[in-house]
Amino acid sequence: MSFNMVKCFRLLAAVVLIFCIVYPVTSVVINPPVRSAPPGGPGASHSGPVYIYVTPTQRPVNYLTIEVSPDEATIFIDGGSSSSPPVGSPLTDSRSHIKRVTYPISPGTHTIRATAPGYQTHTEQVQVNSGDKSYISIALDRDPSYVEMTEFNVKTRPVGASVYVDGRLNGTSPCTVSASVGTHTVTLRLEGYREQTYTMDLNSTRSISAQLIREIGAPSEPVSVQTETVIRAAAITSPPIVTTTANAQQSEPVDLFQYIIFFFRGVFGGD
Repeated sequence: MSFNMVKCFRLLAAVVLIFCIVYPVTSVVINPPVRSAPPGGPGASHSGPVYIYVTPTQRPVNYLTIEVSPDEATIFIDGGSSSSPPVGSPLTDSRSHIKRVTYPISPGTHTIRATAPGYQTHTEQVQVNSGDKSYISIALDRDPSYVEMTEFNVKTRPVGASVYVDGRLNGTSPCTVSASVGTHTVTLRLEGYREQTYTMDLNSTRSISAQLIREIGAPSEPVSVQTETVIRAAAITSPPIVTTTANAQQSEPVDLFQYIIFFFRGVFGGD
């Protein structure tokens, strides 16, 4: 009986020891002391679970609408092509060549830059306040020093013709020539062929296809030379037709008396 009591006492002592070790640890981990604001006075602390409820606050969205002309202009915001994609698709007026784009943007000062081929670059700064829907309009000015270039093709039969644009050699056909947009004089030259000149408006025309014409008597034309030689040879060896006709007319009788003389000469064999 005493032995069972000893066992129960030992078991109870072990349970109390384990409880004394585990409870303080779990109390510190699960419910750490939290420094709380008043009431309670400064420096007061307490133990127990703390529940924090977070209520999301909705920040206002800022928008910047940029209207730029011409419509092929590219817009850059703060050195890049805008920090975020535009809202919806850009709206373009084909008649006035104006493009309208809206961007979501953060509050603050932003640098807007617009560029387009043939136009001067425009840069300006815009102040966007919180909750604003800002709007700016940009009209780019023409660049007087800009020269718009285009290309046109030149083909000839036969190939190998020299292509001159405004008097300057630009290549040999077939070739692609680069020139400024506008009106130009194009000349095709090939030895043994006639020179051909064209006036081209590169606003509407983009190619030349020419059939070159041979020069008369050119060395590279054997058929024409042979025919001319034969004609000259025939003219030298053939007797003049006029001379032969004139001799025949002189030997013919002109009256009745000469007819009688010719008759007797024929009968008697006289000359």
